[in-house]
Formats: sequence, C-alpha cells, structure tokens
Amino acid sequence: MVLNRAVVCLSSLVLASIAPTSEAAAQSEVALPAVNVTAGTGSKDGAATENSGSYATDVTGVGSKASASTREIPQTVTVITRKRMDDQNLTSIEDAMRETTGMTVLSVDPARFDLYSRGHRVDSIQVDGVSANLNNFFVTPDLAVYDRIEVMKGPNALFSGSGNPGATVNLARKRALDIWQVQGNGAVGSRNYRRGEFDVTGPLHPSKRIRARVVGAYEDKDLIYSPSYYRKPTLYGTLEMDLTEQTTLSLGAIYTAVNYLPFAGLPAYANGTLLAVPRSTLVGASWNSWKTSTLDKFGELEHRFDNGARAKLSARQVDRKSDAIYLTPSSAVNPVTGMVNLNRIRLDLEHRNTTVDLNYSTPFHLFGQTHNFLVGVDRRDFTYTLRNGSGAATTQNVFSPNNDLPFIPVNLTGGSQTQEQQRGAYTQLRVKPVSWATLIAGARFSDWSTAGQNLITGARSAVADVKGKVTANYGVVFDVTRDVSLYASYADIFQPQTAVAADGSVLPPRVGWQREAGIKTSLLDDKLKAHAALFQIRDVNRAMTDPSNPTFSIAAGEAESRGFETEVTGRIARGWDVTAGYAFTQTEYLNESAANIGQPLASFTPAHAYNFWTRYEFEHGPLEGLSLGLGGKIVSSFYTRSGNVRWTQEGYEIFSAQLGYKFSPNVWATLTITNLFDRTYYAWVNTSTSGNRYGEPRTAMLKVSAKW
Repeated sequence: MVLNRAVVCLSSLVLASIAPTSEAAAQSEVALPAVNVTAGTGSKDGAATENSGSYATDVTGVGSKASASTREIPQTVTVITRKRMDDQNLTSIEDAMRETTGMTVLSVDPARFDLYSRGHRVDSIQVDGVSANLNNFFVTPDLAVYDRIEVMKGPNALFSGSGNPGATVNLARKRALDIWQVQGNGAVGSRNYRRGEFDVTGPLHPSKRIRARVVGAYEDKDLIYSPSYYRKPTLYGTLEMDLTEQTTLSLGAIYTAVNYLPFAGLPAYANGTLLAVPRSTLVGASWNSWKTSTLDKFGELEHRFDNGARAKLSARQVDRKSDAIYLTPSSAVNPVTGMVNLNRIRLDLEHRNTTVDLNYSTPFHLFGQTHNFLVGVDRRDFTYTLRNGSGAATTQNVFSPNNDLPFIPVNLTGGSQTQEQQRGAYTQLRVKPVSWATLIAGARFSDWSTAGQNLITGARSAVADVKGKVTANYGVVFDVTRDVSLYASYADIFQPQTAVAADGSVLPPRVGWQREAGIKTSLLDDKLKAHAALFQIRDVNRAMTDPSNPTFSIAAGEAESRGFETEVTGRIARGWDVTAGYAFTQTEYLNESAANIGQPLASFTPAHAYNFWTRYEFEHGPLEGLSLGLGGKIVSSFYTRSGNVRWTQEGYEIFSAQLGYKFSPNVWATLTITNLFDRTYYAWVNTSTSGNRYGEPRTAMLKVSAKW
C-alpha cells in the first residue's frame, strides 16, 4: 500500500509538471533545464570527469539522484576521476579500491573480491545511480567503460534500501559525446601482461541529437602463481537520443567475460603461522578453471522541465553465468610432512538482477532561497541459482606441489535457488533557511522479502519478509566561507537476516545508524579538494547463537565502528597532481558470545592506512613532455582469528614509481613499476585452510596511449 500511494503521488507530480501553464513558466525565476554540459567535454553528464584533466571534481552523483556538489553531501565522498584512472593504470575496480582511502579489499581469487569500509562489507553497489547486486563482485566490467568511480562512506539506505553501513560505490559509465573522439592504448608488462583498449564516440547526426559510443578492452596475463592464466574481454556500446530538446533516451549494454585458473589462496599452520613459500606457489591443479560471462542491459529516459525540475526513469538487467571446477585446499598444513588436503569442487552459478527506478526532483522558492524536493520509487528483483558438487579429496605437499594431477569430472549433486525482492518509496527535502546553511531530511519506506528452495529435494527454506520498514537520514551543511563547509549527518541502516529463532521465526532485520561530522574545503581556486571526518556506526540486532538453544539464533548481537578519515585530492601547482589519504578505523563487538565481546568486528581491517599518489608533468623548458610519478600505501598490522589462534600480517609499506613522456599532444607513453622494492607480504590472511593471499610482486608495465 505504501508503494502504491507513492506511485500515485509521483505520477501526479510528474503529470502536473509536464504541462506547466505559460503563466507559471513566465513567473519562474529558474533558468532553463538543469543539464550541465561540462565545458570542453562534449558530455551532458554534469558530473563527467572525462577530458577535465583533473583529479578533483565539484559534483557527484552518489548520495543523490541528481548531480550535486560534493560539499552538499553531508558524508565523506571520494571520486576517482578518469584522469586519475588513466595516470595510475587503474583497470579494475579492485585496483581502484586499493587506492581509495579507508577501503579494504579481500580477494577471494583473481576475479572475485569483497570490499570493506569502516569495518563493514560493502554491498551497496550502484551503476549510474541505480542499485545493482554484485555479490562478491563476480566479473565486474573493465574500468575502460567508466567515467569515474564515486564512493560515499557510511549508510545509503535512502536510495539503496537494505544494506550494510560501510559505503556505497557508484560506477558512472562513459556517456556518448556530441564531439568526435577516438582514443586507445596498448600495454605490455611483467608475467606476460598484454592489454589493449579502444574508445570511439561522437554524433551520428549533424544536429548532434543522436550520439553513440563503443568501448572495448582485452586483457591477457599470467597471475602471480604458476601455472596460471587470465583472459578478460569487455565490450560496451551506448546510444543517446534527444527525443526533444528536453527529453533524452539512453540505451546500451556491457558484455564482460573472464576465463582464468582460480586459486582461493594458500593454507597455513593451525598454530597461526603463515606459510613462507614462493609467491608463485599454487596449491591446486593445472586444470583448475573458472569461466564467467556477464551481460548488463540498461535504458534511461530523462525529461527536464522549464522550471528546473527533472524526471528520470531507469531500468537495468544484469545476467551472469559461471561455470567452475577446481581443487582447493581444505585443511591446515601438516607441520611435519607439509601435506594439505584438497577438495574437488564443481560450481554452476546463475544470477539475474533487475532494477527499475523512477524519480522526480524539483526546485522551489521560499523566503528568498531556492530549495529542492525529491520523490521516487524503485523495485529490485534478484534471483541466484547455485548447482554444485564435490568429488574425492586428495593431498598435496605445499613445499613442492605437483599441479599436474589427473582430471576427474565432478557431478552436480546439489543445488539451491534464492529469490529476493525489494520495493521502496523515498523522498528527500533540501531546505536553505539562509544562504549559508542547508538542512537535509530524507525517508524511505521499504518492503523486502526473500525465499529459497533446494533444487534437489524441493524443500523450501524459511521465508524472510519485511514490510513497511522506514529508514531516515538527516544532515546539515554550514558554509563557513566560500571555500569551507562544516557538516553533520545521521543515517539509518537495516539489513534483513535469514537466521532462525527457536520458535521457527526468522530474526528481525539488523538495524543501526551512523553519525558523522566533518569539514570539506576547496583550495587553490577549486583545483584542490580536501575533507576530514569523524564517524561512529552502531549495528544492533545482529544474529548470534542462542545460549539456550545453540542450534538456533537470537537477534541480540551489537557491534560498533568508529574512526577518522581525511583526504586531499587535486592540483597543487601547474602540472602537479596529487591524492593522499589516511584512515583510522576501530571496530568492536559490544554484545556477542563471551569469546567475541571486546574483539574487533573486522580484524582484517588495518587500524591505520595511508595512501598517496603524485604525478608531475614538465610543461615548459628542456624537460617539456616528461612526467614523473610516485605512489605508496602504508598499513598497520591486521589478522584473522579462530578461537584463541591468530594469523597475522604485520604492517607493511609498498611504493610505486612512474616515468612518462608525451611525444605530441596526441601520443604519450608511461613506464610504471609497482611494489618498487619487491616487498613480500600477505594482502589478506584467512585462517588455516585457505584464503591467505600474497600481494603482487614487483611489476613493470609499459603503456602507449593515443587520443584524437
């Protein structure tokens, strides 16, 4: 009922705005549509960073259904621009998140990973502002497809509904431009690395009302372990049409595939000691195989009104299929023999995620100030089908593994299907009581349900159903000066659970909140952006073992995350770009089992993490065209725990360097070396059976780029 009323309300607002009276239009104080054509970029995306030549940006699409100033969002926001991706050779989302302040990347294997922020798993993923279900990031598209990556720390329940409170990652794709542009690059590097990209865009009609873009990328390399291989093609195409001067239709699709030899990481000793074996060690078989393909289809229809209002309908469907068979470690290492058990695993996976979002926003005038009202509805349907099987176990010596083991087929003997649906209606009001202050209030009503079925027996799992869940957020932004803003915010979270209580009922959702306060500033004529923030997250109703009925659960767990983050990004002098950040994170179980109370919620998140990258290009003099880059990442120790045993990686630091030269305005080359001093370290530790993954060794890459 809540959703139906919201749809009726939204429809009425849209219809009322589509045909405003001429008198009303004449009285409007707002100039023409809020379509910001970024100067010199040829894009109608007001937040586009392509061709801006900057690491810093004034606008973002995350935390809002329309482009908004980063200073208007009362939470920490980081934007990785197109220039920064190109300069640092960031080609995957995993690469980009490793370079993002406060983000922790846990690699399941070379193509799958989890993200954590502020001690919580990131499951609020958006593509062009529309929620997408990317469980374990199964084969995300290549970054060649995207204009920028926007990261907002903390909850985003207003627009995402259910989810953890860590962060929202919004992937903003490249749009078709109204100017002709052709670009591409080729790269070679360590471990047989080969990569190529092409990108063509421009108008298909003299009026520029029809525009198209095609982007392709192909990557082929060996992984750090041997034997190995990794091949990933990506193809993206989009068409934009201005149906009228104020109405734009955008259609497109992204196809991505990956074929690689999977390895879920090294085992370790049961006493907490990590293996000291070569980084090239593979504990598994040379016939290990994982193949995945993803097809992402989307459409957008946007109408801009004379009074500055905007209505937007977005639809997206993502289909993903995976087929895998592999040997994986399944026991701790025998300290005497060096032997470890391995299991044969077969997986057949299918995902389908469908999302529809309709929203309307309008400015209005009151007491001499301009305010904004937003209302919208969305629906998400997700189906996950898993068929699996396992075969006879075998053993292997971790110090001299024989990877040429005989291939034995594994039958699919198990299977399950999970269906999840979420519907929501949201609204947000932004009011400026005075010119230097903005008050923000938003609320969302969500209906969420999930049900599962065993495909072999037909048995159904417990159904979780949440109706009319209300989540809210509030914020205030004070413009202290033209360049400095102070802000504070409060945001709710809710995350449904499927654990079952002793009475057979499904546990109520996890709930909680984040409080954040900070400062944002623009320096050097807006060329340099900086922010700093304090945060506290409380997460309650977490499932924990029922002490009276250990086979069941109770919603009594409670955890807290708190910390400090700061970052500076942009240009500090002519030709000199920089980004640097620091994050301090503490997590703690406030109520859990006796063994966990007082322990970290996310011990694999370093308490201290620093990252930086700087690049200087000589624009005049005898060194004109030469560029120098230097980057680094420094983290404190982290660990995982099982009972009283810890597997710990001590703090480490890694550095990278780059030398580049621009042969002409259209052609340039760079030589980049990462892990410059070839530091050996574990990027992730994960108990004794598997998942302990070495970080990348020293790697060199030569890239030649061209653009017209």
